[in-house]
Formats: sequence, C-alpha cells, structure tokens
Amino acid sequence: MSTNLKKARKKLEALLVRLGLFILPNCPRRMILVLARLAGAFTYYCVPSQRRLTMANMEIAFGKSKSMRERKRIALHSFKLMARVFLDYFWFAKRSSERVAKYIIIDKSVSLYFAPPPAVGVTAHFGSWELMSRGMAAAGYNHEAVSAPLSNPAVDEIIINYRTKDNAKMIPMRGAIRKLLRALHRGLYICLVLDQNTKPGDGGIFVDFFGLPVPISSGAAVLAERVNVPIVLLFCVVQPKGDYLIYALPPLRVVGDPAKGPDSARAITQKIALVIQKEIEKHPEQWMWMYKRWKHIKPGMPASAYPYYAKPLS
Repeated sequence: MSTNLKKARKKLEALLVRLGLFILPNCPRRMILVLARLAGAFTYYCVPSQRRLTMANMEIAFGKSKSMRERKRIALHSFKLMARVFLDYFWFAKRSSERVAKYIIIDKSVSLYFAPPPAVGVTAHFGSWELMSRGMAAAGYNHEAVSAPLSNPAVDEIIINYRTKDNAKMIPMRGAIRKLLRALHRGLYICLVLDQNTKPGDGGIFVDFFGLPVPISSGAAVLAERVNVPIVLLFCVVQPKGDYLIYALPPLRVVGDPAKGPDSARAITQKIALVIQKEIEKHPEQWMWMYKRWKHIKPGMPASAYPYYAKPLS
C-alpha cells in the first residue's frame, strides 16, 4: 500500500471513530443490542476469513468434545457478543457514570478476593475487558493498566482519552514493567490482559493452553513475586439483557505463607493460562475466538499440531 493510501486510510479510521463516538452514544440501549446482533451475524456469515479463523481455534480448543453444530452456535454467539462489546465501547462514552452504575454489576466476589492494594489483577479478552476497567474504577478500584499502541496514532489518542476517563491510568507497553513496578510500590492496583501473544524476547513464556504451547507474558508473575503481592483473576461477562457482571476468582498467588517457598514465574504463568482456559470452557461464547492465539509455533513442535495461520517463532 502506498504512503498516500496509508495516510488516507488512517484519516478515514479516525473519522469513523469520531463519528461512532458522536452517533452511537445517543442511541437507545435496545437499539445498540439489536445492532450488535445484526453486526455479529453479518460478520459471521459474510466475512469467511474471520469465520475460518474462529473455527480453526475451536478445533484446537475442543477437538472432538463438541460437534460442528455446537461450535457454529458458539461462534455465532461469540460474534454477536464481540459486536456488542465493540458498540458499547462507543455507547458508554456518553453519560458514562450513569450508564456504568446502571449496566455494570460488581459481584461480591470482587471485594472478597481482590485484596486491598497493592495487588495484580489479570483478565483476558473475555466478555468486555474494556468495560471491566471502567466498572472497577467507578467502584473505587483505581488502577494502572498496560495499553498496546495502535498503528494509527490519531485513533490511539482517542482510545486513550476514552480509557482514562474513569480514574484508570494507561501505561504504554514499552517500558511498562518498570512503571507497573513503581505503581505496586506506591500501593496501587495494576491490571493486565494476558491471553495474547508475547514473544520470549519480549518477556513471554511458552505454557500449555488447551493442550498446545503458546507464549504468554510473564509480567504478572514477575511483578507479583518482586513485590510479594497476590494475583487475582477477574472477568466481565456479557449478560443477556444488556448489562455486564464483573466477578473475581480466589487469589491465584497468596502471600504470607512462608511454607510455600518462592513461586516460579513459569509455574504462576501456567496457572494463569489454566484458569483462563477453564473460564473459556465454562463460557465459550464469551471469549474472542477471532484472534490468532496459536500464532507462534514453539521450537521443536510440529507445525501440523497448530492451526493453518501459525508460523515458526522467529
């Protein structure tokens, strides 16, 4: 693509985002839910590349445990939920405090398990990870989180402004560990999304995920061990009637037990991957299946074990 075309595309992307922020927040809630179902169904049936990617991921995750009919039902549901997550990204930009209070429910497990700061919160691209940040901040869980930069700086600036409206501070990915470490030392919460590809050279560790090695950031484990704080996994589930439920699981890493000895970053990261896997198995439609999760082939592993899009780790 030529330089002029790239510039034009980026301007168009920024325009569409601003247009979405202008139009969608003024739509009735019921209209957003209808639009999400239509957009999700359209993408599932009319974008074969995304459908193929989703079904390839389900083949890895489910094998023979689910029929093709079940997988298609889960995939279609997931497309619709992800469309709602995308539309709600815009819809919650207006009257944000009011809408967060009305549509985001904080389960009692959050206050039970998400200990007073400092603590490390971990989540996945599961349900609405974006609205979870807003809901947690609105409930008084002020935190710092890592933000991967987008390829379009103009869109990235708009997104950052949106994400930081409700007392959540976003930290750029480059040099994030030091800044997160300082946040923990200051007695703050930090939150990380860990179900994405992180190469070993960038701090990733290969761990088992649905029976196949994938690289996951060891950041949560390294930080928790360094400052000796708990790790708690949190999830935000999309509810059928248009709201969201945030819940927490018992601490994955508990502090204050000298009998346990030091934790291993690899062991903790593997536990995180297993917990995320179990939540996906419980609520498969909530996960973002249209992501190249098994993109990197672990050295020594046969390429045939991985999906069609996987490549050897360079």
